[in-house]
Amino acid sequence: MKDYKLSDRLLLVADWVKPKSVVADIGTDHAYLPIHLALQDICSKAIALDIRKKPLERAKENINQFNVWDRVEIRLSDGMDKLLPMEADVVTICGMGGKLMMDILEKGRKKVDSTTQLLLSPQSELRLFRIFLYENGIQVLRENMIKEDNQFYVLMDCRWDTVEKKQKKTNSQSYSDIEEMNFRYGEYLLQSKNSILKELLERDKMVCLGVLKQVIKVRNLKNVDVAKVEQRIQQLHRDIKIIDMAIDKF
Repeated sequence: MKDYKLSDRLLLVADWVKPKSVVADIGTDHAYLPIHLALQDICSKAIALDIRKKPLERAKENINQFNVWDRVEIRLSDGMDKLLPMEADVVTICGMGGKLMMDILEKGRKKVDSTTQLLLSPQSELRLFRIFLYENGIQVLRENMIKEDNQFYVLMDCRWDTVEKKQKKTNSQSYSDIEEMNFRYGEYLLQSKNSILKELLERDKMVCLGVLKQVIKVRNLKNVDVAKVEQRIQQLHRDIKIIDMAIDKF
């Protein structure tokens, strides 16, 4: 029997799963997370869902090979479409873009309640995703950031605690600097002084300072839209201010 190796990110997900729970893994790919949960006796049952047929065929092979067919079920599903309401105690959505995850959560709202553990790991559009959580009453109970293969990843442990949506604001300028800081970098990560986040902040500051230097040079060139350049400079100054505010948390 072949072996398997979970990424550090998926190992963290597995470590956060509520013991003896029914787990629905959305976008399961080859079902290595559900297989791991079954082999380690973390879950009582796992449902591996994916919209793609070929990965599910491989998932089926893996499930049979590791002899967990009695505890891991596969379903061809667009997001949570084939999941029954309140069927799962834990829903994991990892390794997708933030916008796609937002769409899956919105469409699957009636499949979960306030007790369902949502383990969410968006790999892009983090600021937009955190705003979505806030506006839709999804509470972040804890959050962690890790670095793997030179990429930064977050994992959020969430609950959908209310059905009332908060009023959306029109643009980033509508949020205060503190709100922006929390949306961009995560209030829980800042409070817990996550060391990987500090590394990301220091990197982001260097990038912003480098871009600011280049934009200031452009301002002096001919045929440049000065108004747009000045607007960009103001935005970069605000970005650096917010990064400095976050770094000061450490």
